[in-house]
Amino acid sequence: MAAWSLVLKARSPSRMRVLTFCTACIASIARASPEPVEAPAGIAERTATLLPGLLLARVDGKSPVEYLTDERDKDRLRKFGRHYLHHPVPSLTVLKEEWQRSLT
Repeated sequence: MAAWSLVLKARSPSRMRVLTFCTACIASIARASPEPVEAPAGIAERTATLLPGLLLARVDGKSPVEYLTDERDKDRLRKFGRHYLHHPVPSLTVLKEEWQRSLT
């Protein structure tokens, strides 16, 4: 669940490095597991499809994040989340790039 939180907090290029790090961690955990697990690419792809919904849940759900107070930021996140729920991307990298693009 921490990955979506990183997206919320990643409104600057330095914070995007944290999201990149998180993506790498997901992949390394999957590779290091002694049990057969989903391939890292599969985990990242599934995470990329779930993240927009988690994002929306933390903006408008029962437990909204306390550091998101500006209505413009909330609207931007809602628009981003809704769009990528309906138009999933194949990886966290693509989602990260789309998030960066949305900030410009």
